Amino acid sequence: MDSHLWTRTWNAMKVGALTAGAVAWSAARASRAYQLRHLTVPVPGRALRSIAAPGSDAQVPRFGVAGTPQFPGLRVLHLSDTHLYRGREDLVGWLRELAKRAGTDFDLVVLTGDMLSSSYGDEFLAAPALQPFIDSGVPGAYVFGDHDFYASRAGNPLKYLWSTSEKSGSGSAGAKRIGEPGQSNRLSRLLADSGWLDLNNANGSLDVRGVRLEFSGVNDPHGHRDQYVGFDSDGVGEPRQAGVGVGETGAAGVTSGGETREAEVTGTGGPGKTEVTRGDGPHQGEASVDASGRAGFTSAGEVGFSNEYLRATGRSVRLGLSHAPYARVLNQFLSDGTDLVFCGHTHGGQVCLPGGHALVTNCDLDPQFASGLFEWQADTCHGIESGTGKPDRASMSVCVSPGLGTSPFTPWRVFCPPVAYIVELVAA
Repeated sequence: MDSHLWTRTWNAMKVGALTAGAVAWSAARASRAYQLRHLTVPVPGRALRSIAAPGSDAQVPRFGVAGTPQFPGLRVLHLSDTHLYRGREDLVGWLRELAKRAGTDFDLVVLTGDMLSSSYGDEFLAAPALQPFIDSGVPGAYVFGDHDFYASRAGNPLKYLWSTSEKSGSGSAGAKRIGEPGQSNRLSRLLADSGWLDLNNANGSLDVRGVRLEFSGVNDPHGHRDQYVGFDSDGVGEPRQAGVGVGETGAAGVTSGGETREAEVTGTGGPGKTEVTRGDGPHQGEASVDASGRAGFTSAGEVGFSNEYLRATGRSVRLGLSHAPYARVLNQFLSDGTDLVFCGHTHGGQVCLPGGHALVTNCDLDPQFASGLFEWQADTCHGIESGTGKPDRASMSVCVSPGLGTSPFTPWRVFCPPVAYIVELVAA
């Protein structure tokens, strides 16, 4: 090779290396450009037409509609896939600032898993990041993902281009356990003590700003830990099938599938005191129900309503939680008439084409469902049978979070910024 050709080749290699370095640096910076986006979901029925105005006892007039500037709808902060590890202290700071807006910009927090990526994140970052939300008094609900119990590990990121199959077993082979074997880690203990609803293969309900919310959730479908139990008002206070998966300790065993978790949130518009009651069957500790399904009086003398009555009269809203948005899980929620399902797991594709067009989802959904809000129908994902009978409604809304974090081994995002959603539920 003559000297001129060698010089040109060497210069081209240097330009290529500098370009690659600049792209990597830009992508790494983009992974820390945290954003908060607002989404609006119309919910059928009358539940949100009587929502209390923030900071007052006044109710929306019967002709008023939640979602107007005078009467904002029920606002849900959706957090997912923070993947806390050493070096993500900036994300912790961003979350702590966001928590200061509790009760003003959002009324409820939902976590859809993979909040951790390492033991360091569990030991030093989880509590500082989440405790301010818990201390605010705003109610919450959560499910876990695989990385809440098993640390991220190095691997070939290109595998996602040709493999979207679910993992088998409890955690990836060779993955390091977060927390001592057989014991819960700090994150699971923090959430267990928070008073928030644990929806890992379980259901429950909350009253938030005068709106009755029914919840159902599943443990991580990506690791085959999901056991769908439906909603309490379906008369399935006991699990349809005993849930076996990773519970509070992360070890395989019987989960709290079907356990009814109740929480009453006092106040209208601001953070309220949360009280949690656990029962052995549907509606234990709630209002008694007569033959017509209407409310009776609780032992405290307060008037309440059964979930069956509220659902029949359109005065409750059904929300589902799942870490990974697999079609079989979405179809189960759809068959039970769920209004909105919150999911994470996909990272929005993490590496996208310009315009945020995802290449992969790491589940069985098509890339156009990698993030954001969309309508799900029983035939949305062709070739997959729900096995749950005829859906009670033609479609439901699904919110898939692109998440706020990355793996410590692939700490970049390309055309896919880290995002938290505030989802406002308004009357359709």
